[in-house]
Amino acid sequence: MLLAIALMPVAANAQEEGSSPFGISMGSSIEKFTVKEAKKNGMYEINPPPKAGKVFEDYSVTYHKDTGICKIHVTTPIIVTNPAGDKVKTTFNAIKNENDRIYGTGQLYDRLDAGSTLTKPEDWMASIAKDQRLFGAIWSRSKGLKMAGNVDRVTLMTYASDGNIGFLIARYEFSNYPDCKAKLGIQD
Repeated sequence: MLLAIALMPVAANAQEEGSSPFGISMGSSIEKFTVKEAKKNGMYEINPPPKAGKVFEDYSVTYHKDTGICKIHVTTPIIVTNPAGDKVKTTFNAIKNENDRIYGTGQLYDRLDAGSTLTKPEDWMASIAKDQRLFGAIWSRSKGLKMAGNVDRVTLMTYASDGNIGFLIARYEFSNYPDCKAKLGIQD
């Protein structure tokens, strides 16, 4: 319940809020933010932006001088949980519900590899850590969602380093991402 309160909107409406996730707008200059580290492929780790989410710890943006900021990457802190992943699932659901409110109902993915032996509820985290389970959600204009402003696609994915430690990564792509990606030579 506390997590849901932490995600409550600050903006007047969902469309306004969703058009600039965390206060970061499409095409913004990297100079508007305090850069912690310049990484490869136009990625910059930045200090928490103006409207930093309370469940996220690390913020990075993809930037090219001709397109400005085109993608936002955010990561939760490490989540210590039980083997069934209850705390990871709770955090995931809170973020998913907030994105559903802003962008429309996203498509949930929960796929366990065929032939996996990690089928019990208590194997959930292990199945993610061993790359045998995909658990995430996607919101996309190409899937018919209205989205908000210039945000074209949002992904939320679950990761685990072992059976008790996990984290989530969300990525927000703006409509200038294809041009930005081409200029940076990024191949997905």
